[in-house]
Amino acid sequence: MFESVVPDPVETARRRVTMIFRVVAAMIVLRTTYLTIIAPRLDRFAINGFLACAAWLIAEGLDDRKRWARWAGIVYAIAELFSVPIGTFIGVVSLVYLVRMRDR
Repeated sequence: MFESVVPDPVETARRRVTMIFRVVAAMIVLRTTYLTIIAPRLDRFAINGFLACAAWLIAEGLDDRKRWARWAGIVYAIAELFSVPIGTFIGVVSLVYLVRMRDR
């Protein structure tokens, strides 16, 4: 009968972290395209393509509320911590939102 006027924090965290993973995937694709034009290397293209696909699949899984996507996102965010300085920031923010999404 009555709708909640307060947004669900778990739903807000899910939407935000999904957008983060989609932006990360897009950034990887743009960077790979740029580097391929300047100095083409097949190994760099393959690795970055895999990382972009993984980020996009995690975002789709989070959007569909799949349990595996949250855990895959945590692993991806931890790996992102080692990419200093921007990746560290993205990894920390992603981890904060993924922890807020706790399983229900």
